[in-house]
Amino acid sequence: MEAAAEAGVKNFVYSSSLLVYGDLPGEVDSATPAKPVLDYGRIKLETERRLAREASSAGISFGALRLPHVYGAMDLYFQQLRNGLLILPGLGRNTFTHLHVTDTARILIACAEQGYQGISPVGDDLPATWAEFLRVVKLHLPRARVLAFPQWLALTTTAAIAPFRRFRPHPGLETPGAVRSYNCKIAVKPGLVWKDLGLNLLFPTIHEGVPAVLKEWQDKTNS
Repeated sequence: MEAAAEAGVKNFVYSSSLLVYGDLPGEVDSATPAKPVLDYGRIKLETERRLAREASSAGISFGALRLPHVYGAMDLYFQQLRNGLLILPGLGRNTFTHLHVTDTARILIACAEQGYQGISPVGDDLPATWAEFLRVVKLHLPRARVLAFPQWLALTTTAAIAPFRRFRPHPGLETPGAVRSYNCKIAVKPGLVWKDLGLNLLFPTIHEGVPAVLKEWQDKTNS
């Protein structure tokens, strides 16, 4: 923030996370209290607060978007599919909010350009379970290999292999914190921030976004 002030930045937008919330039964909006249960969420929340204070002191407009699962051709899930097997630390019955990476970039840029002020969760128009997300993937990628473990087994396994993670050639959901994150239930109320900025989603749901990701992936593979 100090560097931003020195450079004359007028609007600052921070990419936060839905993990500032805990496991919630209903939809979250900008009025939902943040109650992180994981260190990652606690760090994100503390960073929001610190940046907001520093921005106020520097006379900089500050906004923070609490991002959901941002998916694209290069994200962890699709990278593992390209490597031959996606291993998931849960059965995927929990609802979570998703957002295509292109729409994520668009809303962050619009917030900066329009001087959005506030802190809010954001997502697409249709929160979906991880199981539904993968069902859509397999509709368009029928040979995709996916192996899902129950949460209790994933927690036991990740605790056991934690000392050996540095030898893993590719990143994965291999920590107890990542397991708990994957199994959180956090659904964002549709339309938040998008309406304030006068934007429409290019990929309103995973049913449009996932096929677009797979097409991009296949186009790059064939080029």
